[in-house]
Amino acid sequence: MLPVALTLLLALGAPTAEPAQVLWTTGDVRLLPDGATLEPPPAEAPPLEPVAVADTLPTEAELLLEADADARVLVGGAVLAVATGPGRFRVGATGLQHVEGAGRVLAVPLTGFTLGPRPPAVAADPTGPAETGPRALRITSPRHTAITDPEPTLRWRAPAGPARFDFTLWRLDAGGRQVLMERWRGLAGRTHVPAGPLKPGATYRWTVAVQGAASDAAGAADEAWFEVLTADQVREVEGALSALDAAKDRVPRPSLELEVLRARLLESHGLLAAAEQVWQQLADREPDRPELQRQAQRLRRRQLGTPRPRLDELMPFGVELPALP
Repeated sequence: MLPVALTLLLALGAPTAEPAQVLWTTGDVRLLPDGATLEPPPAEAPPLEPVAVADTLPTEAELLLEADADARVLVGGAVLAVATGPGRFRVGATGLQHVEGAGRVLAVPLTGFTLGPRPPAVAADPTGPAETGPRALRITSPRHTAITDPEPTLRWRAPAGPARFDFTLWRLDAGGRQVLMERWRGLAGRTHVPAGPLKPGATYRWTVAVQGAASDAAGAADEAWFEVLTADQVREVEGALSALDAAKDRVPRPSLELEVLRARLLESHGLLAAAEQVWQQLADREPDRPELQRQAQRLRRRQLGTPRPRLDELMPFGVELPALP
C-alpha cells in the first residue's frame, strides 16, 4: 500500500474535466449543501441528500461521512479515492480533499485504466422504452450493442412450437449504405452464425421475421443492430480490465467498487449487453441497493430502443442510416 502522503499527492495532480463517479458507499454518506459545516444543522434544515452508487459529483461538491462510513469515488478518470469517516470531504479535479473531521482519504492510482470513448450515462433512472407484453418474436442478442467476437451467434426468442424464420443481415459500409450480407428463408432454429467472420469496426443490422406471418402482424418481426469492435479496441478493453484486476491488492478493504468500474468501462466502449450483465449480477448480490437494479434496467431499456443507430456515435464518418429496402 502506498503511503498516505504520496497517494494524496497523486490524487491532487493536474486538473481534468472528467466528473467524479460514486463507485460504492458503506454506512451513512450524504451530500452537503454549499457552505455547510459539521456543526449540528438547525432543526428546520432539510435532510441531507444520501449518495448512491453511480451518482455523479461535480467538482467542489462536498460529502459528509459519519463514523465507520466510507465512500469510494472515481476521480479524474483514473484515481480511486477512498474516504473514511467521520468527516467532510471535497471533490477536487483529480481527488478527494479531507476538509474536516477525524476521517482520512486515500488515493489509489488505477495505472493503465482508462474509460472508453463513449462516456457512460450518468442518469440513475431507466430511460427508453420498456418491453411491454408478450411478442411473437424478439431478437435477444446481440441487440443494439457492441460486441468483441467477430463470429457471434445471433439469437432470437419466439413462442414454443413449430415455426420457421426469415433472416437478413446487412453491413453498413463507409458511405452509410447497407450492403446485403446474408438472406435466409425458412430457418428452423432460433440461432444463426453468420457465414465467415464479420468485419471488425463495422456496424451490422439484422432482421428476423416469422415466416408466413402477415407483414403488419404485431410482434411477428424484429430488427436490431450491433457493432464489432476492432482488435485494437478489444486490446484496449482487455488492458483496462487487467488494470482493475491489478488494483485489487492496493484497494483497502475492497467492496464491489471495482465491479462497478468494470460495468462503467464496458459501457464506455459500447458493450452494453456485457455492462448490463455486470450490473444485474451486482443487483442480485446486493438486493437492498435499488440503484444497482436501476442501472441494469437502464441498459436493458437502451437495448430495447430504436433499431436505427446514430452513426455519428458509432462510426467516424457520421452519415445517416438509409431506410431498409
